[in-house]
Amino acid sequence: MTIMGTTECKNCKNKIDWWSSIPNPNKNPMFYEGGVIPKNRIRINSNLHLGDNKMEYQCPKCGIYNEFECNEYETV
Repeated sequence: MTIMGTTECKNCKNKIDWWSSIPNPNKNPMFYEGGVIPKNRIRINSNLHLGDNKMEYQCPKCGIYNEFECNEYETV
């Protein structure tokens, strides 16, 4: 399942449109579904399927490593 959302870099305040893939909770958790790869979005690491809502990425503008808690996202 593809999820996506928006956050802001803590260093340079650049708006980050992100996406990630997580297993569909309604299906076998060992497999990821093929999904849409959104254009003009940054892929980030996610452990939402493990119950951890911490997301991680490196800002493409300033290069600083960021973490944020993901409490809202869209599914594609």
